[in-house]
Amino acid sequence: MKRKKTPEDLRSGRWFAPDDLRSFGHRSRMMQLGYAEEDFREKPVIGILNTWSELNSCHGHFPERVEEVRRGVLQAGGFAANLVGYFISDTGPLHQLMHLWRFDDDIARREFWKRIYLDAEFMAFVVKLR
Repeated sequence: MKRKKTPEDLRSGRWFAPDDLRSFGHRSRMMQLGYAEEDFREKPVIGILNTWSELNSCHGHFPERVEEVRRGVLQAGGFAANLVGYFISDTGPLHQLMHLWRFDDDIARREFWKRIYLDAEFMAFVVKLR
């Protein structure tokens, strides 16, 4: 039987819990967004990918479902975050999902990815996905 993960076992715990500069940055960004530390500290952070769009009638019910999922995550003791995404194709093997990042402009986007590719911890994580 699997043991229940402790807050320290969670990826969100590794992001927010340590008393170091990197975790301080993660916590401060959350607080800049208006969240109190008790909203996310020692809780699983669950991303809800929302592919709703006015142009896709099949996803018309998603706003309500996303809100229902959010309530469930909160009731279970987690922290829910909405992620925006869209499908770039509808059928077959190309059925893919893209995450939309909100950048002020292309320069900001390029600078972001330049920093990401220099982040050894992130690149080690990406290797595990392949």
